[in-house]
Amino acid sequence: PNGSFPSGNPNPIISSSTVKTREALKQVSYDFALLYDGDGDRIDILDKNGIEIPPSIVFAFILPYLDKSLFKSKTVCLDPKASPLIHSYIASLGYNTFLVPNGHSKIKSILQEYKDEHFLFAVEESGHYYLNYFKDGEVFSIENTLIITLAFIKAYRENPQLLNKLIELQESFIRDKEWGFFFESREEREQALQTIASNFKEKGYLIQDKLKNGKSLESTLIKLNLPLSYSSTTKLGPIWLQIAQRASESELYLGRWELLSSSSTLLEEAKASIKQVLTYYKGKFYIG
Repeated sequence: PNGSFPSGNPNPIISSSTVKTREALKQVSYDFALLYDGDGDRIDILDKNGIEIPPSIVFAFILPYLDKSLFKSKTVCLDPKASPLIHSYIASLGYNTFLVPNGHSKIKSILQEYKDEHFLFAVEESGHYYLNYFKDGEVFSIENTLIITLAFIKAYRENPQLLNKLIELQESFIRDKEWGFFFESREEREQALQTIASNFKEKGYLIQDKLKNGKSLESTLIKLNLPLSYSSTTKLGPIWLQIAQRASESELYLGRWELLSSSSTLLEEAKASIKQVLTYYKGKFYIG
């Protein structure tokens, strides 16, 4: 390790910072690569081809190795951007899934609030993982990339076929990774987000912007041919689309979108519809 970060900003989602890692994966027959950010509270994992494995898929893979509780009813928390296929897969394992807003403090607060209802784990698609740690009658909501790293290595050593299966699941849909648009004011951003949601609602899409407890999700899920919640019997149809739309809290006047779909045509049409609304505003697109 070199604390001066000679490869650039220690942010795994910045492709220029991971060029050497991706080249090494191609030149040598490594199975995967583990990438951490500068303060070590986030982990991204690349497959042998240098392609990112979404954190929700990593989470599904290591879940049996994290869960050592004796609870019969168990709940895991997922980022609004998590794939519907992963929701369905985790539900098929017997877990309840609960959507949570983005943000360390908010997720830890929910894990604490529902600790008596056996809320165990949470994951953000940004690569942050959370867990409720039970010790001496108390519950601590923590982040720990070391636990995630060890669980991933153990799971891969014992069942690499499952990871391959989940990667195939990932490859069965199209993901337009999160991108954004900087508006000139908070009011313009709010107006645009409302317009986009209304346009899709008029087309018959479901709009989901509340947690199961009735509180704000602080983002909007726009869904076509998808349920509002998942169970062990949930079956997805062949054609579906999910848009995760949110107002960034850390970047001034930034709106963000991520699209997932079983159809590239449907995804591109939806993306074009969003961008058509954005053309009415002065601003600039953003990736990062």
